[in-house]
Amino acid sequence: MVRKGGTRERNAEMRDHVPPTAHSHGTTPTAQERATYEDADAMDIDSEHEQADMNAHLARIADEQEQRERARAHTQNAHAEDLLEESMILAGQDEEKLCQSEHYIPTPLSLSEEEASPQVRPEVRDSGAVEAGPGNDTTRQTQPGPAQAETPDQGAPVAQVDPTPDAGDSGKVRPPTEAELNPKSRLWYLQQICNSVKGTVETWSRLVMESVVAAKFRMPNKGYPLVAANFIKKFSLRVNENDVIRDLKRIRAHCVKHGPQLTGEIGSIRDVSLYERLKKEFNGLMTSRMENPTVLRDKRNQRYTEHSINKEAVSMLNVIIKEYLIDHPVNDMTHLAIIYQTAHDCHDMVAYKPYVNRMFELFTGRFFRNLEQKHQVDESQINSGMLIDYWSQMWTKATEPPTGVERYTTELTSYAPMVGFPDRGEFETIIKHTDNWKSPGADGIFNYYIKWLTELHDILHRQTMKVALGEAPLEEWMCRGITYLFPKNDTPTSASQYRPITCMSNLYKITTKCVTEALQREIKIRGLLTENQMGTMRKVQGAKEHALANIAINAAHNCRLYSTWIDITKAFDSVDHVVLEHVIRRLKLPNWVTNFILDTIKRWTIDISHQRV
Repeated sequence: MVRKGGTRERNAEMRDHVPPTAHSHGTTPTAQERATYEDADAMDIDSEHEQADMNAHLARIADEQEQRERARAHTQNAHAEDLLEESMILAGQDEEKLCQSEHYIPTPLSLSEEEASPQVRPEVRDSGAVEAGPGNDTTRQTQPGPAQAETPDQGAPVAQVDPTPDAGDSGKVRPPTEAELNPKSRLWYLQQICNSVKGTVETWSRLVMESVVAAKFRMPNKGYPLVAANFIKKFSLRVNENDVIRDLKRIRAHCVKHGPQLTGEIGSIRDVSLYERLKKEFNGLMTSRMENPTVLRDKRNQRYTEHSINKEAVSMLNVIIKEYLIDHPVNDMTHLAIIYQTAHDCHDMVAYKPYVNRMFELFTGRFFRNLEQKHQVDESQINSGMLIDYWSQMWTKATEPPTGVERYTTELTSYAPMVGFPDRGEFETIIKHTDNWKSPGADGIFNYYIKWLTELHDILHRQTMKVALGEAPLEEWMCRGITYLFPKNDTPTSASQYRPITCMSNLYKITTKCVTEALQREIKIRGLLTENQMGTMRKVQGAKEHALANIAINAAHNCRLYSTWIDITKAFDSVDHVVLEHVIRRLKLPNWVTNFILDTIKRWTIDISHQRV
């Protein structure tokens, strides 16, 4: 049924009740507005049916929106429950161990409904209504800890945590962190990973990042600062948090690219068989070698390139060594060197050795020597006996001690603050900066294994410090060097035309690097070197500095100056040890540095070799 009058009446009403803003602040309606009202009066529409259709349409839109919101909330809850279940599985083993401990104190969360007291039973709330934050105690998530009694001004009793727990009391629990207050967040899940990972200061960061990558867990916002804070607090470090975050990002990127490395468990069947093979070989060799321990060996272990090294085998050997150290603690450098040698041999047993630019990467010195030598070296006029006789006399002690040394030296006063042995962090830096495949000494141990068998770093630092401080004897094999003689020209005619290069044990060189680090600090603090000193200076190329200085001085004097260069034959080799000892004692260095240097000089022995390396 059509009613024409109703629409006109309503339009007239609308014209009478139009707000001032519609009429330009109360002015007379414009011609356009009057035309609009006249057109509306002419429309023949059933307004009641139109209103009903519009209401039904709006209701359908509201229902669809409500269904979408309900589905989204269901998905989020399901995802949060999955994360919570995974985190509880990860922490289940540690929780079971805690419950079996004699220091375990039951809390309301660990008791059943029958055992829990009504005064301390936590209030159960809707998970969707929980909000964590300061000033909202009634909605705080319950944490294990000592419960508080109900007071008249409190509502339902909620278990609270002591805000200032004693760090030394194992029965108390630390205050909840932001990540723990909301168990549905990824931060809380990341906190559980940090709590469950066990490791040393060298391995903990890597193990956490490997666990994150293995779980296919996306790092949340503020995730790196959370892990960095746990790392600094766990090991009581004084480091820059930004540096730790940068290292964590680098470690995670490496894990994402190459996959998680071995973390103490063997994954596939192939890994298990390789692990068992390496373990059997390692334990067998260690048992036989410790019956008659010796470090000196004629065998030279294989060098490897970045592409040929079996990193998986090295990681497994690191785990095998960790298990071996539980029952066989290391007490001296000889035992430690034998462990390194055995790891060398076990890796050689399984490593794959393709030829991938091996000469340049492994034998850099020989590579460039071959490029420089256009013709084959003719050594027909030289025999090994001539070389040994000449160099033996060069390195033989003088029969008569030098005189008049006191005229050229001045005895200095000692410096009160004593410089100590490098700490653990400085020791790691020293190892990090060693060359992987630098020629070893008589023990044949390459720096690559010293660097990457991290389970031995603590022992190596402790034994090195004992040797340097005089608490443990300096082993004879550590001071033995192998001297290789290289010709200076294509046709050498005398033994003096050879250049000697002595290879010492890498364990010995790490020990001397630590002493050198302390010695350089002492020299810098006391200003023992003159400003004109160019040789043996860090980050200074002495010969180039002198050449540039001569050029500048000559240019300033119109090139009218003359200079004389003195080349001393075998300058360092010809220094008498008596003079050297006299100078060292007059410097008044720390006693442990002086004693180590003088004791080491007395123990030096070399084996001359005419073979190429």
